[in-house]
Amino acid sequence: MTCEEARWLEFESEEARAHAAGCAECGEWVADGVALRGLADEAVPVPRATRRWLRTVVAAAVAAVAGVWVAMVPRQEIPPPPIPVVAVAKPVLPAVEVQVPTQAPVVARRKAVAPLYLKIETSDPDVIIYWTVEGGEE
Repeated sequence: MTCEEARWLEFESEEARAHAAGCAECGEWVADGVALRGLADEAVPVPRATRRWLRTVVAAAVAAVAGVWVAMVPRQEIPPPPIPVVAVAKPVLPAVEVQVPTQAPVVARRKAVAPLYLKIETSDPDVIIYWTVEGGEE
């Protein structure tokens, strides 16, 4: 029997043990298989998933209690700063004598000026512009 044929057999079978007695490589293979079979009988610790959800519930409860506590605790109101008082003195104004004119002032009247007429001719003989400028001073 070859090593490859022996490995297809159950490692605890008589044929595999007979071949492993003559072959060093297959002897290690059978010894490893027996050791692994012995480990299969041992109990393997499985992590408990209940601790994970328990921590989550405790953290949520602590957060809820903290939120309620923050909402229920009365807040201290900080009083506004006092309004500063500024003293303002009324100024003392000196008495002023007012002179009222007895006659109305003489106002110079404007002389009437005749309106100014402008005739503007353009390069087009059909277009002539007339412009009137009224009431200017001399």
